[in-house]
Amino acid sequence: MPKNNKSAGLRSPTSIQGKFIGQMSVTSGLIIATYSSASPQRANAKLNGKTLVFSPIASSKLGSIVWKCQPDAGTVPQRFLPTICKKGSN
Repeated sequence: MPKNNKSAGLRSPTSIQGKFIGQMSVTSGLIIATYSSASPQRANAKLNGKTLVFSPIASSKLGSIVWKCQPDAGTVPQRFLPTICKKGSN
């Protein structure tokens, strides 16, 4: 798995943003999304700076990679986790 954004062929972490995410980084194969409540992002202020971590799982049946939420690896409080992270399966 890629060690960082550059080795994954991605732009720098702060160049990858979304409606609620201020940056997205690849670290030793993990994807780490960091929430931001600073404009233009609109995350809940309680999530500002909190992280959500996804780990890759190779799927021999599908011949692809499945990304699994790792709720204990990030810093998002349990009550704010996406449903898929609370269930523990994709």
